[in-house]
This record gives sequence, structure tokens and C-alpha cells, in this order.
Amino acid sequence: RLARRDPGAAERTLAALAGLLPANSAEHGRVRAAIALWTAANFEPEAARRIAAVPATAFDDALHGWAVREALA
Repeated sequence: RLARRDPGAAERTLAALAGLLPANSAEHGRVRAAIALWTAANFEPEAARRIAAVPATAFDDALHGWAVREALA
């Protein structure tokens, strides 16, 4: 939910909780994907960087669509 309301705050929270949620975990990837998706959907300037930080295993069709939009923008 935080990723949707404030992707920047969600990214900071994820960094603060790094010890509890290992970077290679599936949940970490899902959180990164949500942060990237809502950053792109809000047309924020950090979208490309946040999309690049999403592991390939966490990409879904919605994020892929926003990644394409971001690349074309």
C-alpha cells in the first residue's frame, strides 16, 4: 500500500528493513516491483532507476508495460 501512495517512502522503508527482508527473497522482489510500478504510473523521474532495480523474477505483465512506456517517454 505504501508503494502506491508514496513510492519514495516505500523505497526508504525497504532500505531500512534490509536486514529483515533479504535482497534475494521473492518478497523483496515483489516490493521492488510495486515501488517501480507506482513510480512509473505516477510519471516520477526515478522510474527508470527503480524499474532497473527489480529482479527479473519479479517482473509481471503490468510492470513490463510500464517499463516499455518509461523507455518510450
